[in-house]
Amino acid sequence: MAKKHAAPPPAAAPPLSEYPALFEAAGSFVRTNSQFESSVAIEAVVREVGLCTDAQAAFATPLSHKLFSMDAALRWALFLAVAPERAAQEGDALAGEAALPWRLQLAEAFGLVAAVYDLSVQDAVWTHFEDDDEDDDEDDDDGDAGADEGGPAPM
Repeated sequence: MAKKHAAPPPAAAPPLSEYPALFEAAGSFVRTNSQFESSVAIEAVVREVGLCTDAQAAFATPLSHKLFSMDAALRWALFLAVAPERAAQEGDALAGEAALPWRLQLAEAFGLVAAVYDLSVQDAVWTHFEDDDEDDDEDDDDGDAGADEGGPAPM
């Protein structure tokens, strides 16, 4: 009986820094959207992003350093979702299987955003699940219902 040979493991994808158009654009995005006031810290994150071998790791890197606001993190997800195609048009070798690691998994990315920016997610999402009737009942309990109607408060 012939012995089956396991297929060799896939070669690790090259780091982002090997794709010059995408790396330069990603670095520009990070620098422009950073909330840090230290170029040393920002450049360290840009270098770290350049070492990433897939979109998920590149997405998580600035978030792990708390470099972005939630708004910037959502734009970063958009950037990584669409930028690899543009980088390929610019000459980066991001076609076929080489592009697979650079396809950002948006559900996973948004899950990370929800975990990192929990307070902002509370305001943006979870408050919309609260019962509006509870707010109305609380207002009626303090005896100044007229003020809630836009008219003068009773004296």
